[in-house]
Amino acid sequence: MIHVHLGPLPVWFQLFLLTAAANPQYHWLIFTEQPVTSTFSENISTKVLTRKELETLIHKKTGIAVSLSNPYKVCDLKPLFGLLFEEHLQSFSWWGYCDNDIIFGRMDHFLKPEWFDQYQIISTYSGYLSGPLAFYRNTPGIKRLFTRVPAWESIIKNPSCQGFDENLRGHPAGKTLADILLFPFHIPEIIASDTYFLPAKKEILHQYHWRIKKRQAGKHRLYDMTDIAHVMEKSQKNTVLFTSLLASDIYFERTGLKIWEMVWDQSRLMEKITGKEMLAFHFRQTKAKLREIPLPNCHNLNRFTLTNKGFHA
Repeated sequence: MIHVHLGPLPVWFQLFLLTAAANPQYHWLIFTEQPVTSTFSENISTKVLTRKELETLIHKKTGIAVSLSNPYKVCDLKPLFGLLFEEHLQSFSWWGYCDNDIIFGRMDHFLKPEWFDQYQIISTYSGYLSGPLAFYRNTPGIKRLFTRVPAWESIIKNPSCQGFDENLRGHPAGKTLADILLFPFHIPEIIASDTYFLPAKKEILHQYHWRIKKRQAGKHRLYDMTDIAHVMEKSQKNTVLFTSLLASDIYFERTGLKIWEMVWDQSRLMEKITGKEMLAFHFRQTKAKLREIPLPNCHNLNRFTLTNKGFHA
């Protein structure tokens, strides 16, 4: 798993590392501008990489001059990680990327070995390619998959984040009359695809948006990595696996779970109120509150909880 972070390390970074270290069958390669003082385990490697060095690396690998004045621009670079860091990946048959506002549960409990034999890409979202956490087979073709998007160079050159890893901003799926009429027929499929909860109205509408995008795949130019994944899946079955394994506070909001408590206990991650064990949890909204809340000391920590109010030991 590759992670790149530009700027100061967030206050929750050690908890991210702690939960990654509890999955020794996976290896993390983490590039940061600030040195990482503790990684907890040998399955985590860290290297200092400044934004200037990353800009130079991008130019070396792609021939494109970029500006990384906006640290969030790294999101657009995720599909390029297999190429940018290929020297570090020579001994691996797969690579992936992840954000640091994620806590991991028992990954081997959810990610089935046969998936890595069968597929080329594994998404942790059911309807589109997941930007926070995804897996790619380490082959020359997959490493350069992003080049199938005709405008990829201009997207990478743009200093602002465009959503290239998921859904390019400015190119949402447009609803046709057929899409509207077919909506009721997709509801059972959407409900069946959810790993953790029975979707509420907001989640069903959210998922249907991505099914429209999938229906339109191949009918227009490719705009982003989700377009590529959908075209791959249409042209050749069993190349891309879409799962709903990555939960998040935003997902909880859409499913109607207003009160929740994530419990991490010696690598097992569970939502306490519902009793659901989960692969990983993305605290995208909650992290805004963590800058002001003291976090537990991670050393010798075997258990902690996360609610919408913050982390607790």
